[in-house]
Amino acid sequence: MSPGDTTKAISAVNDALREEYADNYVSLYLFGSVVTGNYQFRQSDVNLLAVIEGDVGINRLRDALKPVWSEYGNVLRKIPKIGNRKSIDSYLAINPILAQHISSQGELVYGKPCLAQPAEVLLSERLARTISLTMQASTAIAPSLLPEKEASEASMNLKRLFKQTFDKIVEDDYQAPRLLGRIKQHIHEELRSVPQQPWEDTPVRDAPPLICDLRAIYELENRLVLVLPESDPELITQQLSTIDWPTVSSRVADQFRGLYITTARELRLMMQYENTSDLYLKSYDHAWGLDPIASIEVEPWRIYRDLARLPAELLVGSLPNAYIISEDTDAAMLIHDFQNKLLNIQLRNELLGRLDFRQVTLPPTPLPEIDEPIERRIDAIFNHLEWWANQYFTSMKSAQTAEVNNPPQ
Repeated sequence: MSPGDTTKAISAVNDALREEYADNYVSLYLFGSVVTGNYQFRQSDVNLLAVIEGDVGINRLRDALKPVWSEYGNVLRKIPKIGNRKSIDSYLAINPILAQHISSQGELVYGKPCLAQPAEVLLSERLARTISLTMQASTAIAPSLLPEKEASEASMNLKRLFKQTFDKIVEDDYQAPRLLGRIKQHIHEELRSVPQQPWEDTPVRDAPPLICDLRAIYELENRLVLVLPESDPELITQQLSTIDWPTVSSRVADQFRGLYITTARELRLMMQYENTSDLYLKSYDHAWGLDPIASIEVEPWRIYRDLARLPAELLVGSLPNAYIISEDTDAAMLIHDFQNKLLNIQLRNELLGRLDFRQVTLPPTPLPEIDEPIERRIDAIFNHLEWWANQYFTSMKSAQTAEVNNPPQ
């Protein structure tokens, strides 16, 4: 195949959706690197978003796109995000940065424009999103703590962030600390334009000798969050490159499966605008040092927006992608994986209910038993994800309305 096959792959997706959904197929959008000019054949994803009128039907979707994936999977690299009008509208409303990108740079491949006008995105929100992605990719700095597949994904994510930030390919002599430092330097240069509440970034006595200027340590599930001191943007790369990360990794390997690297200012902005549910649900367990996130208050609607993102992303992106590209023999494992994700959504909702002192609601119909047909079980998971996404989106809109009607004094 050649780069020209990218166009053929997009056309094949479009033709398959037109044949399956006929007049209910509303539109297909192309976005991401293909339209921004930094696409790399067979290295970059082909990002598509499809809108269907009425019921999508995940089994119908698999039947339609499975042959396309068999022929063009190595070009597309992932299945389009797809949903009905309601699910796509809410998905873009809770992902305003993506919505703005599609509105300003996306290309309508088929159909008629049908997406709502995106909300304005503040610089602080853009930076918070970038900081969150950078912290996720920072696990590449200690690959020995990760399973091989996760280590490879972390490295790819870090390289992708670097490419998106600087519009250049990562050099052959790739070193995670240096790459992470360059990205953080860019973030901190932009942070100068974002007003934040004052934070006293002071040295802490008895800091670990391997990172003698460490400010704080949090535990997030089975990973450590290391909060480094603020420094001039020009010095961040040097700061990260001088730490002996292999030795740090070996010291914590018995207890933890990954390191997240951040600074107090990054962490505070991320908690205020992006990972707000983690702050509210106290997901970060303060283990040592200063506690830069203790005084942060967040708007309730942002908490619901953050909680809505997981079921919405699983509904529109992850589950259709995983189901379509998987083999029939992997269906049981796929169901197990997504049922665990649903359980995690439910557990977080129960915790939210305890904190909010409200009644916890659940989807009206339970998931089918294990002896039910695979197709019915997958469809039920799809419907549960849609229910959770709608619940949180509705709560978000209600909280926004309440904030408008009763602004803080």
